Parts: sequence; C-alpha cells; structure tokens
Amino acid sequence: MGKLQLVLAIPENERSQALIDGTVQPAGIDLTVIHKFDEVADRHWGMLEGKFDAGEMSTSALIQTRVTGKGEPQLALPVFFIRGLRYRNIIVNKASGMTNPAQLAGKKIGLTRNSATTIILVRGMLEEEFGVPMEDVHWVAAEPEHLPGKRKVKVEFLNKKRDAILEMLSAGELDAAVFPSNDDYYSIFGGGGLDKKIAKYGNLRSIMEDPEDILEHYRRSGVHHIIHTITVKESVLQEHPGVVPSLLQAFREARKLAFDYAATPERKRQLEEEVRVLGRDPYDCRLGEEDIRSLEALMRYLVQQGFIEKQLPVRSLFAPGSLDS
Repeated sequence: MGKLQLVLAIPENERSQALIDGTVQPAGIDLTVIHKFDEVADRHWGMLEGKFDAGEMSTSALIQTRVTGKGEPQLALPVFFIRGLRYRNIIVNKASGMTNPAQLAGKKIGLTRNSATTIILVRGMLEEEFGVPMEDVHWVAAEPEHLPGKRKVKVEFLNKKRDAILEMLSAGELDAAVFPSNDDYYSIFGGGGLDKKIAKYGNLRSIMEDPEDILEHYRRSGVHHIIHTITVKESVLQEHPGVVPSLLQAFREARKLAFDYAATPERKRQLEEEVRVLGRDPYDCRLGEEDIRSLEALMRYLVQQGFIEKQLPVRSLFAPGSLDS
C-alpha cells in the first residue's frame, strides 16, 4: 500500500518552511503543500468548501462550523499557526488624540470583515477589558461574511476591499479601524506588516503602542490570542486516523527548525524574544492552559456577539488523539 496522498494549505513563515521545502515530511504521507494564495481568505474559503485535506483555518470559522454545522466538517490539531495579541490592531487617526481603547465608546469603527477572528477578539476585548459596549458602536465592515448568520450588533456592509476602511479612517470618515496582521513578536513590539501598511497613509497609528502596556494587559488576562489553527477534514480523520500523530510530529519538527529559517539575525532575535517575554513557546503544538483560556475567551465572545448560541468544551474542537502527547 502506498503513502496517503494529502493536500495541506498553509502560509509561508518560519514555522512552515521545513514542510514547504520538504526538509520535514510526515511519516506515511505523501504531502502536497499549497502555500501561495493571493488572499488569506482564499485559503479559508478553500477549507470551508473542502478543497484541501488539511490547512490553516480561521479559528472563529472553525468554532462556528462545529456549532452550526455549516461548511466542511473538520477538527483541529493543537497547532496554532497564527497568533498574537490584538491591541495594536486598533487603528486611529493621529489627529484624534485617542490613546486608550476606552475612548471608542459610541464611535464609528471600521472592520475588514465582521466575523474575522481578529474582529471578534477586538470587539470582545473592547467590551470586556475597556468597557466599550458593542451595541453602542457603529460598525462598518468592508468585506462580506464567510459564514453569514445571526449577530447582536448592527453592521453596515460596504462590499469593498479591506483597505477601504483605512482609506476612510485616513480621510476622517471613521473614528477607528480594526485590521488584521502584526502577529507573533510584532503584535507586542510593532514593526510588522500592519505598521508598514498604515505608515503609507502618514496620519494613522495604533491606539496602543507601548509594549509594556500591551504585556500588562496580556498578563492580566492570561489570554494569548489564537487567530488561525491547523485543521483536518473529518472525513480524512475517520478514514485515516494515523494522520494525526504523523502531522503533529511533522509540525513539531518544523517548529524546532523555525529559528534556522529566520531571514536575518534580527528576525531570529525577534522569534527568541517573543518566547522570552511570553514565558513559554506559544507554537509548541500542544494544548496548554493558556491556550484553553484563549479559546474559551474567543468562544465567549462569539456567543456574546451572536455568532453561536453556545460554547463547546475546548477539547471537543480537536481531533481524537491530538491531545494525547
């Protein structure tokens, strides 16, 4: 019997390079890795439509599919591929003078997409940590939903490209915007893709920019936001349960090699610094107590915002055998 043919859809970063170039290959699996997508949403749409056997999936979309039954049935591995604190993702106009998310109560806030994980997290944080009632905000979303459904807040949909909200914010048509990106080290210390994007406008900045302030909120909440998670189609798991230990081991090996794939010494320093300031490796491909708190917070926000009617036990999101080691 030949190896199992498996298609894996993942983005390019240090933790995926050993899988992409074939340095790491999962035992018993002939892996085809698709890693070039025009938009992140194309990968997530593909997962929802069952185009790939496994891949990086929006964590909020995963939870919604498990609760509502919409989309391709899939279960997670404890491989939290994209994560990072989401305080820097709240963008304001420099002319506003706002320096605290609490000042956003009653304001008009632009979103890339209403049900994106980053948006769910920031809206929940605003209410829970900063006292900004979500019902009091005028929400404006650029893109349509991946999983349309109920919601507890009124949202104005523009049906435009996501950058439209930054253009509107720069022009003074919005009070703030919530935009994805700035993951891992950059979510704490800045300097990532989001900062480079907003720098082009000249008059925008993150509402929270002090790393110590961000880390203080992280330590107080005990939550390290999980944006994207690796999932596997349930049909594949049922027919080939051996993919779980094989893929997990491969992701763990790729993680160990991530530091060797850092493009520059500075980037390697950033990867090491993230682990140091967090006090743990958030990409160790295991479900820890902090990860459980983080997923519980996301599910709590999804319920509060009306996307799902109930929270699920965190462990029920994961493939059988994936939490055994």
